Amino acid sequence: MINLQNLSLSFGKRVIFDRIAWRIGDKDRIGLVGDNGAGKTTLFRAILGEQEPDEGDIFLSGKNKNNIGYLPQDVAELPPLPLLDYLRQKSGITQVEETVRQCEEHLAHLRPDHLSYEEVLKNYEQAMQRFQWLDGYAFDAKGKQMLRGFGFREDDFSKNCADFSGGWKMRILLSVILLAAPPIMLLDEPTNHLDTESMEWMESYLKDYQGCLIAISHDHMFLDKMVDQIAELSRGKIYLFRGNYSDYQQEKAKRREIQEKTMIRQQEEIERIEQFVERFRYKATKAAQVQSRLKMLEKMDIVREESRSRAIAIHFPPCEKSGKDVLEMANICKDYGSLQVLRGVDLHLSRGEK
Repeated sequence: MINLQNLSLSFGKRVIFDRIAWRIGDKDRIGLVGDNGAGKTTLFRAILGEQEPDEGDIFLSGKNKNNIGYLPQDVAELPPLPLLDYLRQKSGITQVEETVRQCEEHLAHLRPDHLSYEEVLKNYEQAMQRFQWLDGYAFDAKGKQMLRGFGFREDDFSKNCADFSGGWKMRILLSVILLAAPPIMLLDEPTNHLDTESMEWMESYLKDYQGCLIAISHDHMFLDKMVDQIAELSRGKIYLFRGNYSDYQQEKAKRREIQEKTMIRQQEEIERIEQFVERFRYKATKAAQVQSRLKMLEKMDIVREESRSRAIAIHFPPCEKSGKDVLEMANICKDYGSLQVLRGVDLHLSRGEK
């Protein structure tokens, strides 16, 4: 459970959160949407404890406080460890194995009647239980299966994590999070660095995930498949919609239509009141009614038009007309080391083809 209570945050005069109150369940699957710069990533950082709010509190249930899987949008640096060793370390397997090894060494040099024997034996049994709970014996096989799903090859498993490019590092982080299956996953644009096959692999894996999933994504198809509610962050407030992204678009259109009709009716009422006040402002017998209507205007909660995202306008300037044959490729080959990318590619493009 994540509980946001009256969360407020401003950067200078810019309001990011305006007394947000939001309760998130242990198994909720939420798509967090909003305009660029609305504060979606900042909200993740606040939940993680990396961003201190100006006011309000964030509460997480006991088991979730230190067990959040977070995928940042920006490329993170990874330690200089072999890929599979890094997965073992992040899962906790490496630490448990070291504890087991130390306990075994101690037990080998202790007599059963020694004062420390029972304590070391207890630590050994607890470590073995932890190792089995982490499915330690099958971890390497599971880790390799996960990495293959994200496009890694067998000879990548022993490569240094720090040597991979940014996009592949993000896939490594995703692998770590999915293998750990923490009670809370915060994924910031998880599909940005994935090809179609890797996205399908991640989606199939997440379908069986039993924890709380909150994803920031501009990939509407991903949100349609993965979430059952949408949280829109707009002008410092959270607006909740049941269903996936397509449902959200339909519901938002309905809400906007209702809001516009309400705004029109309210404006008509305001004009009617103002006309009455202007007409009878100086008539003594109507003074009480005029004052009553002025107080009515002061107390009225004005309905304002919902701000719409600005459309992007792209203009392509005119250019010279190309020749009939735009591009000709014959027997193109390209290798990256031992990786064969192109072999014997022929391609011809003519003017006007799409």
